[in-house]
Amino acid sequence: MYATAKGAIIEALPPDLADSSDDTLAGHGIYHVRESTLASFDSATQALTMDGAAWGYDESGSLPVITLAWAVRSLTEAELLARARARRPEIVRRLHEIDAASIRPARAVAAALAQGSAPDPADVAKVAALDAEAQALRGQLVPEADPPEVP
Repeated sequence: MYATAKGAIIEALPPDLADSSDDTLAGHGIYHVRESTLASFDSATQALTMDGAAWGYDESGSLPVITLAWAVRSLTEAELLARARARRPEIVRRLHEIDAASIRPARAVAAALAQGSAPDPADVAKVAALDAEAQALRGQLVPEADPPEVP
């Protein structure tokens, strides 16, 4: 990655400068960019943003380089909602899988209770585990879109 002397990021060099030395690039006001170490952050609630750039020199000290600085910011409510809505199809798919997986053990538990006997503990545990997962997933569901405004 490169940047101009004014700090504009250049993803790829212009074709006529593609094979140029660092000295030649610097003569055209184009410099290497190095990124500072990325801060640790929680991608579920935070995002990284570029927080400016600092001029410096490469390891040899002869060529200027630009070091990009990163900042961690909290996601906005709109970004959090968009992420939750993007996960909705995945969550609904998993809820359908849970429903399908719980049919056999739930039927076995119901049959045992109907006959007056104790259900198999493995079936009870399976139904409980699937139900707990489903409850957690339902807690993550958000509406597909904002409800229409009532005039």
